[in-house]
Amino acid sequence: MKVVFGTKDRKLSRPGEHMHVIGTYTETGANCPITCQFHPAGNSPYKCYTMKGHTRLHSISNAGIEHGKLLQEMTDLCIARDSGDTTALQYDTCRMHIAGDVIDPATGNPDPLYIAELITVCDMLTDSGIDVLGYTHTWRHPDSQPLKKYFLASCDTWQEVEEARGNDWYTQITDTGTLSPTPAEIKPVLCPNQITAGNVKCRDCMLCSPSKLNRNRPDSRPVTRRTIVIKYH
Repeated sequence: MKVVFGTKDRKLSRPGEHMHVIGTYTETGANCPITCQFHPAGNSPYKCYTMKGHTRLHSISNAGIEHGKLLQEMTDLCIARDSGDTTALQYDTCRMHIAGDVIDPATGNPDPLYIAELITVCDMLTDSGIDVLGYTHTWRHPDSQPLKKYFLASCDTWQEVEEARGNDWYTQITDTGTLSPTPAEIKPVLCPNQITAGNVKCRDCMLCSPSKLNRNRPDSRPVTRRTIVIKYH
C-alpha cells in the first residue's frame, strides 16, 4: 500500500494546502469487492475514478494491503507530532483509501487483521488531532462493521442506502445518471465540492467524516442517517 504525506489530490485540498492532508491507497481492483459497480473487472460501463488521472499512479501496483505498514507509518507520525516536529504538526486530515478497499484478494473477503489495524490507526490519528474520512463497499460484511466509526458505506442503489442506514452507517451513493427516484424518506446531501465547482475541498467540509460529525454534535446522539450524493464523472 501507499501512504502519501502531502497528497496532491485536488478534491481534498487547495494548492498550497496539500501538506495538511495524508492519503492512503490500496490497489484498485485487487483490494476491492467485485460487487462494486465501478470495479475495473466488472461489466458496468462506469469505471472507478481512481483509474483516471493522477490518482491512477497510486491506485495500481502499490503492493496492496501490507499488514503493519500503515500502523508503523502513522505511529512514527504521531511520535513526531508529540515531539513538536513542525512538519508532522501540519497534518490535520487523512483520507483513508483514496484508492482500493479492505478486501484480501486471497479470500475475496474483508481482511479482519487489516481492519483491526485500520481502526487502531484511525483512533490514534483522531487522538492526535487529525480528522479521518473514507468509504467502503464492504459494509455488509460482519468483519467490516467496526469501520462505520470512520467510514461511509458506499452504496450503488437507494435500496442499499436504506439497508446500510438501517444498520447505523453513514452512506454515500454515486449518481451515474441512472439512479431511480430518491425515496421520500431519504434527504440526501449533494457533495459540496461538486456543487461549488471544486471551491469547497474535503478538508473544508468533512461531511464524509462520521467521527468528526458525531464529535461536533451538541449532544451525544450519533448522526447515522446522513447520505452524501457524488455525481459520477
